[in-house]
Amino acid sequence: MLEFLTLLASHLNELKETSQELLEVLNEYQSYLVEGNLAKIEEITPRIDKLAGKVKFVDNSRKQLVEQFFERMGWMGPKNFSSLVKLISSKEISDEEAAAFESVKQSREELIKVLAEVDAQNSLNITLINQAMSFADVSLRMLLGAEGGPETYGPKGEENAGPSFLDAQV
Repeated sequence: MLEFLTLLASHLNELKETSQELLEVLNEYQSYLVEGNLAKIEEITPRIDKLAGKVKFVDNSRKQLVEQFFERMGWMGPKNFSSLVKLISSKEISDEEAAAFESVKQSREELIKVLAEVDAQNSLNITLINQAMSFADVSLRMLLGAEGGPETYGPKGEENAGPSFLDAQV
């Protein structure tokens, strides 16, 4: 069990570090969005994709490790963190294993915080992109003398009814 807990902590730490790096790159991306620096946006996008791919790869590896552990332990219930806590709590574990499990719990909590920051930053970047697109659409319509409001789309591709007073038109 010690080997599993050590590997799990390692996976969680790698996920946290990669997610932290992704957060830093997303912050940099935001500054380029605000500046309107298309060359830098184009340059940084592959880094974002690469880091997001690495997060996905490490997370899939972590999931596989946990799945294999549950199978070895003969666990038939749900295979999530709560189940892992129940399973480990039901076993006699050494002080070394208990310390490793505490490390896993701490790494998990830190990862959750970093992922929440990544999600918030990504949402902000999406908002900035949508505002820039709305502003560009309004500007083009004004330049071309087009009639009607801009055709904007929400984050899931749904068509919005039109601009609000918070849009770039004001």
